[in-house]
Amino acid sequence: LARSHDAELDPLLDALASARATHRTRLDGLGLGLLALVALGIAPSLVPKSRGAARGLVRAAASAGVGPIASGILALLLACAAPAAAYSLAAPADARASLAAGLLLGVAGLSLALPRRLSLASAWAFGAGGLAIVSIAWSPWLAVSLAALALGTAAALVCPARTVRRVRRVGRALAWHVALPVVTAFLAVRFDPGALASNNTRDFWASLIIAFLWSSDGRWLAFWMALRTTGAERAVWTLSSRWVNAGTDAVMVGAGLAMVATGVASDALVFGALVGAAMVSLSGGARLAVARILETPAPESKTGR
Repeated sequence: LARSHDAELDPLLDALASARATHRTRLDGLGLGLLALVALGIAPSLVPKSRGAARGLVRAAASAGVGPIASGILALLLACAAPAAAYSLAAPADARASLAAGLLLGVAGLSLALPRRLSLASAWAFGAGGLAIVSIAWSPWLAVSLAALALGTAAALVCPARTVRRVRRVGRALAWHVALPVVTAFLAVRFDPGALASNNTRDFWASLIIAFLWSSDGRWLAFWMALRTTGAERAVWTLSSRWVNAGTDAVMVGAGLAMVATGVASDALVFGALVGAAMVSLSGGARLAVARILETPAPESKTGR
């Protein structure tokens, strides 16, 4: 009798699993399509606001030498190495999955609104991290997102400055306040935390704890160490905090969607990265406030009265 019940249930369970896989594939496709719209919207923000700003950035790059390069690459290595090592020890993961964990939880954002030296460092870290993500999570949909980013950047370079400023405002507003929340929602509804916790308890809790501890404060410490090591002397806590706040949460969401769609990262790991992205987004103001407190000079002691 039990065998007959199993024989009847197996086709139904297989059909359910197939339907769920098809549903997830469609959600991933829609999410990556919207990610292309996000890339198109933020692309003008990656271009200097004027020719004078562009010339200043070029002069800063020429005069800074290898300093920003060293800062960016070292920050990326420090920010990715710790979560990759922790994930490989805490969860049953191969080298590729550990690399995915490191990139998801340590990747840096990019902003030209930062001081010039820091903008250059963030560009190097963003470029190197982006190449690593593309190399392990390549897919046709990711190619579409990259093409949209390249198209938006090229259009911003050739269009008049006034037009670019208008497009930048509108595109950034649509990308950050409309498209990106929808992408995050598409990624979030893909997961069932209860099922993830019951199916692979070790992977789920390892991903969640590592993401919670590292995505915000751990990354901040890694960026601070990189800036201090490569010669930054003033306001290092504030600079590193602003770097963490420079679109890192959006990069984490995009990288997580690309990795889970290609099977590079487990569902539990990407769910942890979503929690980490929320931590980065919600703690931005508090992080800056703590940075200013850490850099406030201690009052001189008054003696001899």
